[in-house]
Amino acid sequence: MIVTRRRRKRLRIGPFVVPTVLLALVIAVLWWPPSRAVIVRGPLKPVATSIGNAFSTVAKPFHFAAQNRVITARNRQVLTLKKQLATAQGQLTKQTSEIAHLQTQLGRASQQRVTTRKAGAMPAPAASSNPFAAGASLTGAGVAPSAAISRIASDWAAMDPSKAAKVIERLPPSYVAQVFAAMSPDAVGPILDALPPKSAAVLTQERTPIKP
Repeated sequence: MIVTRRRRKRLRIGPFVVPTVLLALVIAVLWWPPSRAVIVRGPLKPVATSIGNAFSTVAKPFHFAAQNRVITARNRQVLTLKKQLATAQGQLTKQTSEIAHLQTQLGRASQQRVTTRKAGAMPAPAASSNPFAAGASLTGAGVAPSAAISRIASDWAAMDPSKAAKVIERLPPSYVAQVFAAMSPDAVGPILDALPPKSAAVLTQERTPIKP
């Protein structure tokens, strides 16, 4: 048995040289500005127009796919913006509700102040120069606070200390001392921390008047 060795076929480059050179020449002609201007604006303009139209027809599906990608990206961006808008609207609604609640608290406090002044239910003790010292020591004297004071104290204890402090700054120290007297020290402490030092000092003095 005779075994013959097959020779590997050599890769013939010759058939690819001419097309490669022609392709390179076409690319060079289209890339070079003067030759491109002659093709587009010169005698070859109809041929260039026909080729351009054919290329546009062939490339139209690719443009459609690109447009779909752009539209999808924009839809995602619009959806993200809608979510952000919904979140902002929710925060605005919450803040509006909190502001309305604070205004309600301020109205109750003002009404309670007017009622207290008309009824004259909080006379000042003769031994103290502070006319509101009695109201500041309601719990210390064993006197139960009124229903309105208890309700305001409950509302302040449930509020955020910084927001409660903004309301308290607009109220008379004597009235605040009455409400503080109906609150627990754990609820009063954070509110005093949120108040300016000067206001906190005045309220502390109202709660614990110094005896002469």
